Amino acid sequence: MKIIQLIRHAKSSWEAAHLTDQQRPLNHKGSKDCAVMARALHAAGIKLHPVYCSTAQRAQLTIQGIAEHWPAASLGCSAVPLNWQLSDALYTFSSTQLWQFIHALDDEIDEVCLVGHNPAFTDLINTSQSKPEHLANFPTCGFAELTFAAATWDQLCPGGAQLVQFFKPKMFR
Repeated sequence: MKIIQLIRHAKSSWEAAHLTDQQRPLNHKGSKDCAVMARALHAAGIKLHPVYCSTAQRAQLTIQGIAEHWPAASLGCSAVPLNWQLSDALYTFSSTQLWQFIHALDDEIDEVCLVGHNPAFTDLINTSQSKPEHLANFPTCGFAELTFAAATWDQLCPGGAQLVQFFKPKMFR
């Protein structure tokens, strides 16, 4: 079985018009949502490992904010309990490019967390499910977990998954 976890970046700021799309930071609400989701994911027993993150600033700040508020970090541990790798391939708005990234993953790992963007994540969720519950929009700082009955990443295909977990910050405020 292969498991894909998706975290959409938290709400970003549009205040600095001179910044490129990749440079946009989180706004105040986005930063607060990272703390909310860190606690909720930890309480649900979610393990985020390995984590691959888009190179966009808002995606990096999202996983950093979740890591900083992960309960183990608040118990006096000096090290951040979550680690991640940046990937240019995840700065995409295309589910086709996400599938390419997923198909190239090392088969030694069975579970992966991707931090990235819409509409790619919404499309991936909607096309992955064998019994789709149409999702109009994967919310900012949302979390979804898809399971596939496949032995290798390149065997994953549209229609082959079940959406087993779905969280959004609004559920925990």
